[in-house]
Amino acid sequence: MREIIGYLREATEIAAARQHSAGTRRKEDNTYVTDTDMELSHRAIERFSAVVGEANIVTEEHPEALVRSHDVKYLLVVDPIDGTRNYVHGLPFYAISVGVLKEGKPWIGGVAFPGLREMVWCDGTVVEWERGEGAPAEHRRREEKDLYFINEDFFRRYRWDYNAGSYITLGCSVMELCMPVLGRGAGTLFTGKVWDMAGVWPMIRLSGRIIRGLESGEELTRYEPEWFRVTVSDLSRSYNVSEETIRRDLSDLEEQGVLVRTHGGAYIQESMHPEIPFWLRRQAHRESKSLIADAAARMVENGDTLFFDTSTTVLELVNRLGDKRNLVVITNALHVAASFAEMQNAKVICVGGTLHQPSLSTVGRLAQDVMRRFYADKAFFSCGGLDRERGITDANEEESEIRKAMIQQSRERILVADHTKFDTTSFTFTGDFRDIEVVVTDRQPPEEWLRLLAETETR
Repeated sequence: MREIIGYLREATEIAAARQHSAGTRRKEDNTYVTDTDMELSHRAIERFSAVVGEANIVTEEHPEALVRSHDVKYLLVVDPIDGTRNYVHGLPFYAISVGVLKEGKPWIGGVAFPGLREMVWCDGTVVEWERGEGAPAEHRRREEKDLYFINEDFFRRYRWDYNAGSYITLGCSVMELCMPVLGRGAGTLFTGKVWDMAGVWPMIRLSGRIIRGLESGEELTRYEPEWFRVTVSDLSRSYNVSEETIRRDLSDLEEQGVLVRTHGGAYIQESMHPEIPFWLRRQAHRESKSLIADAAARMVENGDTLFFDTSTTVLELVNRLGDKRNLVVITNALHVAASFAEMQNAKVICVGGTLHQPSLSTVGRLAQDVMRRFYADKAFFSCGGLDRERGITDANEEESEIRKAMIQQSRERILVADHTKFDTTSFTFTGDFRDIEVVVTDRQPPEEWLRLLAETETR
């Protein structure tokens, strides 16, 4: 609990000081992410890794530990800035939340409201409330059924009538959940994810209030994988593809054991197969891919001849090359070719072959033969896993063969891989570390990895 309170105090100072100057961008789903989000996420991982282990830390950008929620004793869930839209527009209704699930059940947690100069936390036995200097005057205790807080997602999803009762929309799920606990309302209705509620959940439980599922009416007493569920219509709107395309991809993922289909949607399966469709992979580890792409883009020079593979990290790199000129690009990735077609700053050679739908790329003997006809100054590619003994590995054998051809036919081989790829092994061998010159990643690898890369003369 001491570590959580310490993090919340530190994060409060950072968030409050940077609210009016933080760099901001929009994600593909048109929601905001700020430099403050990214910094607080990194600080949380650094601070709590020694306590629960990095693999057991969940954030909105890194939700993959959720699929193992029943296999670990402690799962720490962080939301660095909830209510980012309010934060970006200078409003005080945003929150920083940290919660710990013990064997899937709410245990301890804390929430800070920097804009209101308030913080509330629960150590599992008592709820503590801290109000700083300048905090707003305390509200009167609300009567039962007096006021409900509700987020806009709930109205959009369930098409409720705004005139059905007395509601306030704050635009911050964590704050909306806290208000009834603090006596400022009778209850709340929300459609948030586990990171929206993990910090508040222990307080809700201790206050005697109950969280129920809208459809089932059952009390929610622990996190279940089914919570990480999406509907076909949600995915169709988010990715701007037809519902039929979504259903087809969900069926493929179910056959691969990635998820379980439900009526109108799906939820993530406990075990995760590594072969994930491109449109899903692109949503994972966005912050890490952005950092890697920024660094890798500085390695591209005007006039370079380049190999690009089909990885989503490489696509992030490609989208940063609009200011380069006279490039020659050789790729089997349809999305890479499309990006350069829009930028119009490169001669693009598209490698033919058999379409591999999960990666939107061409593979097979024809693709391999065409790739080997060319030579490039640099090859940028990713992988499925990096293991100190097994080397560079991939989830798909045909994609692996394409990357082998790139490695053989290029003067400088540059591997782009985020920190989650280290100490993991995929299905098939792609290459040895002596086959590459450079590894670009988002964090400094552990000492044992630095020694290996030095031994293989990889920088």
